[in-house]
Amino acid sequence: MLGGVLSPIDNIGPDDLHVKELLARAAAGVREVIIATNPTTEGEATAIYVAEQLKPAGVRVTRSPAACRSDPTSTWPTPRPSCARWKAGASSEVLDRRH
Repeated sequence: MLGGVLSPIDNIGPDDLHVKELLARAAAGVREVIIATNPTTEGEATAIYVAEQLKPAGVRVTRSPAACRSDPTSTWPTPRPSCARWKAGASSEVLDRRH
């Protein structure tokens, strides 16, 4: 849906992704968005950015367990913050703490 991840080094910013389209769909009555970006620094940053953009719409935002697989190229210490709850047995990580 997003068409990629944020990557300042590759000159890919929020306007290069399909965030506006996602926000429009959320405004049409979506109750939950599951983010499944790759377990990389860029994927993590994109997931956090999207979650922040969706907050005003009141949409529940979760992180897919598939995105929490170990990645040997990741610069995050193991386990990554957004995956700690899933590794403890939850089915998905809620990124928006209001829900």
